[in-house]
Amino acid sequence: MKPLVLAAAAAAVILSGCAATPEQIAVRQAAEAQAQHRLHLALLAQCDPEAAALAPSPSDSADDAQAAKRAQAYREKVSDPVFQRCYRLAWENHLNQARLQAAAYEMQRREFWHDGFFHPRWFGCRGYRSCYW
Repeated sequence: MKPLVLAAAAAAVILSGCAATPEQIAVRQAAEAQAQHRLHLALLAQCDPEAAALAPSPSDSADDAQAAKRAQAYREKVSDPVFQRCYRLAWENHLNQARLQAAAYEMQRREFWHDGFFHPRWFGCRGYRSCYW
């Protein structure tokens, strides 16, 4: 019984060393928010460069009159139905590009494992249907 308790304690110590600290989580979340903001600005710039210039950044303070004017101009540009359709198409294009990249990666991975070391012909092909192409 004692070795089982020691093994469980050792596993707990090892796994706790792999856990992310709150500082690491905060850094990761900040980087994620920054990447989302960059993507938002890139999609805005595809449809209207002026709207991208007027877009508020996460570090902006909204207490002065100039920021209020910029926010109002940004809302007017973004509320246009043509702009919204363009932004939706840009977002769908971004998603489809990501899907294409994932599919290309999956195809390369499958080709590597099919034509690489684990191909059935390396194991003698005894009774495997895939050996008789």
